[in-house]
Amino acid sequence: MASSSSSSVEDCSLEWLPLEGNGDKRVPATLVSVKQLQAAHRRAERQVGAKHATTLHHMLHWLWEAVRVQETIESAVQLRDLYRAQCACEQVGAMHADALRTRYLQAWLMVLERRFDEARKELRELYAAQRRRLGALHADTLRTLCLVTAVIIFGDLDYKTARRLVDRLERTVRDLFGEQCTLFADVAYYAGCVAEHERSFGEARSLFSLSMAVYSRLCGDAHPATWRCRLRMASMAFQEENTAVADSL
Repeated sequence: MASSSSSSVEDCSLEWLPLEGNGDKRVPATLVSVKQLQAAHRRAERQVGAKHATTLHHMLHWLWEAVRVQETIESAVQLRDLYRAQCACEQVGAMHADALRTRYLQAWLMVLERRFDEARKELRELYAAQRRRLGALHADTLRTLCLVTAVIIFGDLDYKTARRLVDRLERTVRDLFGEQCTLFADVAYYAGCVAEHERSFGEARSLFSLSMAVYSRLCGDAHPATWRCRLRMASMAFQEENTAVADSL
C-alpha cells in the first residue's frame, strides 16, 4: 500500500490504512509530518470534494498523527466536525472503522485533559461498537481497552481492576503483535504504573524501560510518551531512595 503522505486519491484504501495499524511496526511515526498529511487531505478536497469518504479518510490520518502520535490537544473541534461528516457520509457511517477511530481520538483527548467521566462513557460505547464491528482482538479494539485501563488507573484509582486488565492485555498484545509495537508499549506503561503503585519497583522499572525503548525507536526520544517513561523512572528512583531511608530509621 502506498504511503498516504504521497498517495493519490485513488490509491487510498478506505477500509484500512495502517494509521497506528496492527500494532504499528512502521518507521517512526513522527517522521511523517502533519503538514505532508494535510497536503494529501487538501489534494483530495480539490479532486473529489470535502465530504467525500476518501477526503475524510485523509483528514483522519493527519488528525491521528497530530493527536495520537504528537499529542496536540487543539484538535477537538476538528475531530467533532470530522465525526459528524463521517456519520453523514453514505460511504462511511457511524460504524465504519474510520468513524470509530475518530471517536477513539476524541476519547484520547478527554483522557489527556483528565475529563475522566466523559471518557469513561465514551469508551464504554466505543468498545462495544468496536467489538461488534471489528472483533475483540482487533488492534483498534485492544487500543481502546488500553485507554480504558488509563481511566481506571488515573480516574478511578482502582489498581486491583487495572492489574487484572493489564495482565490480560499484556499477554494478548504480545501474542498477537509482539513487543515491538506502540500498542504493547502503551500496555507496558500502564502495567508499570500499576506495579509502581504496588511498590513492585523492579517490575515497574523493567516495564517502563521496555516501554521507553519501544517509544524511542518508533516515535523518537523527544516524543511525550518516551518522556513519560523517563519521568516515571526518575520518580520511582526518588521513591525507592525515600523508602530505603525510612527503613533505616
